[in-house]
Amino acid sequence: MGIQIINAARPADTPHAQAMLSGGGARSGTTVGVRWSDRFLVIGLGRSTRWSRDGVYEINMPPDGTVIPCASGGASVTVASGRVPVPFPYGALWYIPPIGLGQGSVPENFRITRFGDPSPWEVPDHWILIASRNDDGQAALYKWGDGATTDYWRLLTLLNGWTNYGTEWSRAMYRRGVGDLVEVRGLVMNGTANHVGTLPAGFRPATTLLTVQNGADLFARVDINNIGQIIRLTGSSSYLTLNLMFHAEQ
Repeated sequence: MGIQIINAARPADTPHAQAMLSGGGARSGTTVGVRWSDRFLVIGLGRSTRWSRDGVYEINMPPDGTVIPCASGGASVTVASGRVPVPFPYGALWYIPPIGLGQGSVPENFRITRFGDPSPWEVPDHWILIASRNDDGQAALYKWGDGATTDYWRLLTLLNGWTNYGTEWSRAMYRRGVGDLVEVRGLVMNGTANHVGTLPAGFRPATTLLTVQNGADLFARVDINNIGQIIRLTGSSSYLTLNLMFHAEQ
């Protein structure tokens, strides 16, 4: 399917439209797709027939069942379980502002694009990027149209007999967010050696970091070194918290 423009009127201030995107509430991105809890707004660009009659556009999360065409020629996607599927790899989700109409969000005006679709295609200037997907693995999975990033929690491979404590507690997981901030969380138990697991490249500090964790309600020293190893140096192995935050440097 080729590019569709909802309204042929020449839009105003298109270079500024993307910069004026804000809002969205709580956002989430997984390998399936994205969702947001509150409306995005595109504001401050005038009130006219060449933009919005109301001076603003709302962009709400489209409801389940909405079919979103692919502007780059591939297959459409359908919103399901409260998520908009974003194509793998290097896909993007766009919104076409209804030029000359009111502020209300139009579910039919969403489009996706795929990097790998072979037919020639391009995105018109006035389309608003909602989110783009980067599957390289050493970056946050999604970049939103206002510049924010969202990664998903990835399971940490546990070594040396370490296992997750139970379903009531968080499993050992990690992610990388805004400002290259890496978060590791979880509750693990019963390791037979100090090496708990290893973070991949792109999620590692430049030098060894010393942290204090909870090991069976006592202080436990846990280090993260520059090759990504998470190592318990002191404390009980009956259970061990992993509540770590640091900036990725390699």
